[in-house]
Amino acid sequence: MIQALVKATGVTILGKGDAEPAGCVKGFVSDEISVYLLAAGLVDFKANLNRLEKDNARIVKALETLDKKMNAA
Repeated sequence: MIQALVKATGVTILGKGDAEPAGCVKGFVSDEISVYLLAAGLVDFKANLNRLEKDNARIVKALETLDKKMNAA
């Protein structure tokens, strides 16, 4: 039923003691239910991390500039 609802090619149900699958992104349905979406090969995590680090550096610099302007006489 889950496979039909999400239009997935396959569904694997894990028990509480089972290890998290490799290459998956975890999402939470409730405090007891988690969903793992296979993202290996679909998402370039390294490129996204580099982009986020650049965005963070730009935002930090903008905050420093704004702080200087606010504290100027």
